[in-house]
Amino acid sequence: MVSSIDRSWRREYGYAWDDLPPELVALIADSLPIKSYTRARAVCTSWFAALPPASPSALIRHDHPRRFSLTCLSSPPTTSTTLHESISTVLPPSSRGFFICSGDGWIGVYSFDNSMAFLVNPLTGEEIPFQHNLEEKRQMVFYKVVFAPNPTPTDFTAAAITGCARITYTIDGNRGWAHIYCPRDYIADVVYREKDGEKLVYCLTESGDVLVLRLPGDKAAMPAVFEPLFHATAPAFAPPYDTIVRTDCDKYIVICDDGTTLTTGCWLAVKDLNGYTVFVGKNNPVAIRMEDGTGNNVYWIDSSIAGRRAKRFDLATATSWLCFPDAQACCSWYFLGDAQCRVIFKNGL
Repeated sequence: MVSSIDRSWRREYGYAWDDLPPELVALIADSLPIKSYTRARAVCTSWFAALPPASPSALIRHDHPRRFSLTCLSSPPTTSTTLHESISTVLPPSSRGFFICSGDGWIGVYSFDNSMAFLVNPLTGEEIPFQHNLEEKRQMVFYKVVFAPNPTPTDFTAAAITGCARITYTIDGNRGWAHIYCPRDYIADVVYREKDGEKLVYCLTESGDVLVLRLPGDKAAMPAVFEPLFHATAPAFAPPYDTIVRTDCDKYIVICDDGTTLTTGCWLAVKDLNGYTVFVGKNNPVAIRMEDGTGNNVYWIDSSIAGRRAKRFDLATATSWLCFPDAQACCSWYFLGDAQCRVIFKNGL
């Protein structure tokens, strides 16, 4: 990762860009917008090592319905980048569409104008439409989508909630869409994970049960199948939390890949996430291990407040507060890549 410019500078002046002290590189990069920051990490090996992945961001809709920005969860929060010039024509006004996913640098949108869902990269403007030939083409709404990293227009793996108890999935881009129905209950949330070569979609039901949807390993394999994650006969929500089933429509599941063995199928109230900070919403849920002891927080989007506001919930104190008090509306959390799930942020979450 050494450019010809670096080599010529070293010949002429005896030093090059990769000779800069890491502390100086980090100091300069702290003020860069997210797109420039990402480019700076790619300059050379030493800069890549000096600069951690960009902090999580929120996609903010401003007063004007066609103006969006990415605002970084740094301290203090900063507007991290100006989005691609075509993004305002792709992201819909709230009256004609809604956001259905985000992850790996992409954001998903469903448009009522043409009954179509698609991914869009807000930094480049690249689009990946979800086109299928299923019978319910005009009637099928994509409510939430999760997908494998590094999708392309011709090759991607994705799974979507498209009905109360229905998952629509593909492992072969737009050529492979198919349905599967949950055998137990309505589906509240989904999360995508790859483990030991398997493509897994964890499905949380309204009653608190969790099913694992194992996607086919290749295009010629058998259809996807559901398997129970819990082998328990007791209700998933023990009293007094059993009222959640009837009163709370927003339920999310986050998978922390720490090797923990599940011994019970009953959800418990906790005040310690074992050092994790989690992000839930339309994004593929993310869990981040915090080394500096500032974990045990849940970042979520409060849809009960007019305009949808980004909030942070502290489990220890059981209190929430606004992440961006001056922001008009938070559409979704935004992450540049799946590697964000495993890195440690030290710049003020």
